[in-house]
Amino acid sequence: MKGIRAVSASNRIKPVASIASGLACVIITPWVVADMKSLDDSALANISGQSGLTMELDLGLTADRVSYFDDGNGIHLEGFRVGSATDASGQAFHLVRVDIEEDASLNLDYLVEDRRIEFGDVRLAGAPGVSMGGVFFDHSLAGYLTISQGGSVGGAGYTFDSAYTMTGGRLGYRTNGNEVFLDDITMNVEALGVTLDVVGDTLALNAPRVTGDWAVGAIRCSSNPLNHGVSVDSGTGQPLPSYGSLSGSYDLSSNTGITAGGRSGEGLRIDNETVIHSASFLYKDDGRALALRDITGAYRINDLRLDVATDWENRPALALTLGSMDGQFNIGAIEMGGNGQSIGEVNVSFLLEDQVFNGRNYTNAIYLQGGGSP
Repeated sequence: MKGIRAVSASNRIKPVASIASGLACVIITPWVVADMKSLDDSALANISGQSGLTMELDLGLTADRVSYFDDGNGIHLEGFRVGSATDASGQAFHLVRVDIEEDASLNLDYLVEDRRIEFGDVRLAGAPGVSMGGVFFDHSLAGYLTISQGGSVGGAGYTFDSAYTMTGGRLGYRTNGNEVFLDDITMNVEALGVTLDVVGDTLALNAPRVTGDWAVGAIRCSSNPLNHGVSVDSGTGQPLPSYGSLSGSYDLSSNTGITAGGRSGEGLRIDNETVIHSASFLYKDDGRALALRDITGAYRINDLRLDVATDWENRPALALTLGSMDGQFNIGAIEMGGNGQSIGEVNVSFLLEDQVFNGRNYTNAIYLQGGGSP
C-alpha cells in the first residue's frame, strides 16, 4: 500500500496551517553517466566573452536509495534518478559557463534542458512495507549565479546574486499508479544580495529582496500507470483532464536560520521571518478567475523541528513540530468571475502555538506515515 497519511492526535494535536521543512540526505550511492562534448560554433555564439571555462554535459544519474538518519531512525528515498524528462533512459543536457570576475567573484551562467529529478518511493526504515509514494519534477532552466566572498556579518560568509527562468515545468505526486501533477509550469525569479553566514551554531540565510512570477498551465490527474509524467493520455493521445490553472507574483524579504537538533536528539530546526511586500494569486477555470490581489503582510516561524521519530502511539513517522507561528496579511481585492468585480478586502491575523483548552493540551504537529487509504 502506498500513499501519505498525515496523522494528528485526536483532541490533543492540530495541524500547522503553513510550515516549511528541510531534508538532508547523507548516504548517496549513485551511478553517474556523463558524456563530455565539444561546443559547436552556434553554441559558442550564444556565450558572451572569450575567457573562462565552458562545460557541456549530458547527465544521467541513478541511485537505488538515498537515506537520511536521525537518532537511528531512517527515511529512504528509493528509485532516485536525474536525467531526461522525455526519455526514461536518456540524459539531461547541461551547459555551464564559469568566469572569475575582477572583484574575485565566481560567476556561473547555466542552461539546463529537459531535466527530470524523481524518486519512486519514500519509505521509513521502521515501516519498510508501506510507501509514501513518489515525486517527480521536470524543468528546463536558464540563468546565472554569482558567488562573492563576505556575508552580512563579516568576511567569513558569502553573498549570492541569482536570477533564472524556468520553462516546461511539471511537478507531480504518484502513488499506486495514480498521479496528480502541476503541468506546464513557468517561473521567473530574481534574488540579489542574498547572504549566507554562520552565526554561533546557526546557518543564517538573509534574502533582502526576492521577486518573481509563476504560472501553472493545468492541474492534471491520471489513474493510468502508463501516463507517468506526461500531459496526454497514452491511449487516446488527448490531453489529460485539467482542473484549472494557477498564476501569481511576489516581492518579499526573508531571514532564515537553520540549526542542528530536532525536538529530541538529532534533527533540524528552522526559524524564519518573511515580509510580503506585494503578491497576487489567480485561479482560472474555463476563462473565469478567482483573483487575490494586492497581498501584503508578514509572518514568523519559530522553532520548527524536523525529526524522523515516532508519533504518540509509537508508530514510525516523519515528524514536523512547531513551537509557534504568527503573522498577518491583507488582501486588497478579491475578484471573481469573468468581469473582475471585487467582492471586498480581507485582513487576517493568526497565531499558532501550544495551548491548554478545557484541560487538554493542543500542540501544532504533523506526523507523516506511509500507507494511504486501502
